[in-house]
Amino acid sequence: IPAAEREEYYPTVYSQVRLPRKAVLGFDRATLPKSSALRQAQVLGVTTVTPRFVLNDRQAVFEVYQPIERQGQADSFVYTTYDLQDLLAASIRALNQENLDFYLYDMPIDQLDTALRNESGAEADRFLLYYNTKKHRAIDSLPQAKPPKKGQNYCLYSNCIRTLNVANREWSILVVPHSPIREIGSHVAIAFMLGLLSTTT
Repeated sequence: IPAAEREEYYPTVYSQVRLPRKAVLGFDRATLPKSSALRQAQVLGVTTVTPRFVLNDRQAVFEVYQPIERQGQADSFVYTTYDLQDLLAASIRALNQENLDFYLYDMPIDQLDTALRNESGAEADRFLLYYNTKKHRAIDSLPQAKPPKKGQNYCLYSNCIRTLNVANREWSILVVPHSPIREIGSHVAIAFMLGLLSTTT
């Protein structure tokens, strides 16, 4: 579909993907609903990350934009599209996260903590992924995921949320044991697991 007339275009001129997708070539990234990250990368000259969006009406993805400067101006970009399911699978492959479910949100720790404590539901709009360790299944649709416990006692132990800095965005991981705390070891073991999960992601 020809792009509408405007001052700037961001067509894809080269693609390296696992499967051939000819429709990618020529596609104008500025037409995506989350294209503000691309413009931010151009203005600031730094790597930026988009919020989560749905690709082809089924894939939950996000994109990373790296500006390329020529003569002091960012006039082109390298971008990568990450599938959340694939990213999670690669991150937890080497971990033994038995008895620990977790949620991934595109929001800072303090905002997530406040939303869960106050039961405001504000975290729903920033939900990225839920992982169930019993079923070894990742779910990127909140209506299909098991909702986290809310209220003042939503966290059964200290430090159940960890932060991930992804370029210009701050993500948070909420880890929830689905067995009594005595069955999954000490607080030290849980903190160690959180650190491993954060690092690999």
